Amino acid sequence: MPEQKGREIIDIIANYLEKGKEKILKTTYIGKLKIDIASLTRKRDKLFIELGEKVFLLKSKGVIRHSEIDEICERIDNLNKIIREKTEAIADLEEKKEDQK
Repeated sequence: MPEQKGREIIDIIANYLEKGKEKILKTTYIGKLKIDIASLTRKRDKLFIELGEKVFLLKSKGVIRHSEIDEICERIDNLNKIIREKTEAIADLEEKKEDQK
């Protein structure tokens, strides 16, 4: 009788350990899949950026024309102009700062 109780306790503990092991393996696999998805998403995003840059270049060269693309490229051109102006403003300010020394 005591041996049977001991075996039952051991079986219960073994069952809990097995379930815990399965849960850990499942959680680990899910984590790996999430990391894979994040990596693939980053690669895809980089390709979208590369595609956008190529489309912008081809549009700038007059190779492609499309009203939606033209509108987006115009917005990019406007942003580039603002960036250039702000960069020049920084350079001017830094030059004046150097002159004052």
